[in-house]
Amino acid sequence: MIKEIKDDSLLPKICNLENDLFNNDKYNKKQFDEMLHNCKYKIFAYVNTELLGYIIIYDNIDYYEVFKIGVNKNYQNNGIGSQLINFVKNLDYVNKLYLEVNSTNLVAINFYKKNGFRQNGLRKNYYGQGEDGVLMEWSSDF
Repeated sequence: MIKEIKDDSLLPKICNLENDLFNNDKYNKKQFDEMLHNCKYKIFAYVNTELLGYIIIYDNIDYYEVFKIGVNKNYQNNGIGSQLINFVKNLDYVNKLYLEVNSTNLVAINFYKKNGFRQNGLRKNYYGQGEDGVLMEWSSDF
């Protein structure tokens, strides 16, 4: 079941999953807590008997930005990431989603393309060492 996180009861589990999934650029408990209490951010979690994944979106007024998506390694390639993306795409208030992904992360780029995102730009050397940021978008108009 996917649900919006409105209190901090799942934050320790989300932080643990974040630490398991990401080596660099990971959020800490304080950052998650700040997002949880900022109305511009929405955090959704896929919870079964345990936390299987989460997605964070940010309200940029005209569109939402996908800040992060993570799926428990034991459940990857089972459609959970796609279910999280589709859940967000089907929210009444979401008609456009944007995101940025490292150009070397071909798994993520292909995942987003599979889920209806299109590349719409490039941030040259965004990550340094020749690694660009690929800008992608999804719109209900596609």
